[in-house]
Amino acid sequence: MDACSVINLNNGGALETVCSIATIDVQIGPIAGGECSEGCASALAELHQAGLIQYLTDTPLDADAFLEFVEEHGLGDGEAECIMLADLDAETVICCDDMKGRKKAKSILGENRIIGSIGLLKWAVDDGLISVTQAHESYVLMKDAGGFLPDVDAHYFGDSGAN
Repeated sequence: MDACSVINLNNGGALETVCSIATIDVQIGPIAGGECSEGCASALAELHQAGLIQYLTDTPLDADAFLEFVEEHGLGDGEAECIMLADLDAETVICCDDMKGRKKAKSILGENRIIGSIGLLKWAVDDGLISVTQAHESYVLMKDAGGFLPDVDAHYFGDSGAN
């Protein structure tokens, strides 16, 4: 996850929910984690303690290659870290809410290896962790807190906008 996604999900009160999706292992690198505000960092620490998120503390990224990647692609450090780490493992999907980061990730990793925070909310609905209504309420909170997210209605999260 990149910091933007963590911040959005935390603002929407859904960070713990998406970290509880049974089919995914949520991880955050040291750079992306360091970009989170104190409140988000505290939420990450609690989720880490509960075993719902892993800190990637020993990443195999070369510092020079990292700096070159950031400059070449014009990305923020957290987005660059996510993409570079995912590029090391063909099974990894990244969660990124930064538009430029998403575009670069799609071109480097492929369309099927990128998701955003509202996509994770949809997965949480699909997994039965929250209702369509709860997902949409979280999305609205994320937008109200300043999240730059696409406009979607409750139907995006499931067939019935009311369940």
